[in-house]
Amino acid sequence: MSSLLATVRKGRFYLPESALTPEGMRLSQEISRRAVDAAYDDRCIRVNAQSVFDDMRSPENDGWAIETLDYAAIPAPLTPPYERMWIEAIFTTQRVACILRRFAFADPRWVGRMSAELLDTILPDNPAWVLHGLVFVEYEGSAMFGEEQVLWLAEDGRFCRSCRAGIPDKDEARAYANKLIARCHTAWIVHTLARFNCANVRIAPVSHGKQKGKGTCARDGHNRGTEWHTIVVGPARAPQKTEAGHMRHAEIRSHWVRGHYADYSKGAGLFGKEFLRAVFWVPEHRRGTENAGRVIADYRIASGGVENAA
Repeated sequence: MSSLLATVRKGRFYLPESALTPEGMRLSQEISRRAVDAAYDDRCIRVNAQSVFDDMRSPENDGWAIETLDYAAIPAPLTPPYERMWIEAIFTTQRVACILRRFAFADPRWVGRMSAELLDTILPDNPAWVLHGLVFVEYEGSAMFGEEQVLWLAEDGRFCRSCRAGIPDKDEARAYANKLIARCHTAWIVHTLARFNCANVRIAPVSHGKQKGKGTCARDGHNRGTEWHTIVVGPARAPQKTEAGHMRHAEIRSHWVRGHYADYSKGAGLFGKEFLRAVFWVPEHRRGTENAGRVIADYRIASGGVENAA
């Protein structure tokens, strides 16, 4: 697949003119070096996370659905299934990649990089995990550094807080716009991690655009970083029962249901089964029957996602 990973491997990087300061040049060189190292690291699991972004698109336009930016409300756990990951997607027309590292909070590899100011910010939350991400965006055939992302999680994988920082930009308007874009990147990263931790989500290796094999659970650690993987969502729903116990679909009007998290981690579990106490991802789907009528929404589901109805 065409990717930012291939661009980084070629050493093609772009630095905006407004960031051409001594500090900006120094940071850019250091970050570019780390990106190239990750691009050639076979321990780094590469995942096409396009489906996650598609589920976050607004039904009214090609932007973000506002509710998806409330990433603090996403069900736990969010702990990355692998220590090193490279995730990519195309945001409308621009390819974006995040090089993600997972550290135990007390890991000396992480503590050594931490500034005193950041440590003071994180410590009150008493986190168990720290996630460090480098985000790159595609620009004129090159990889342009977007921002550094730091997220920290509680012992159960619950999201605590995050912070973001990019290369200093002398253009104030662009610097402000970059902050808003970085928040959207955070939401995409968090939703991707939440998707990996859903009980019905698996990843499958991809070869020349085709899936190979049945895939493995996103948490079992068998797939390595020598090839791309794609996200595969299994079933998480069952037909409702009648009073007589026969299985049937509810007699409700036909309508589209948007993708959402189904949190069965507490209580009786999915289908009342204790061993199915987990969070599941339910993809967008049609529900109900035409015989009962149809709900006319102000959007429709297109092959590439949700778009306005005519």
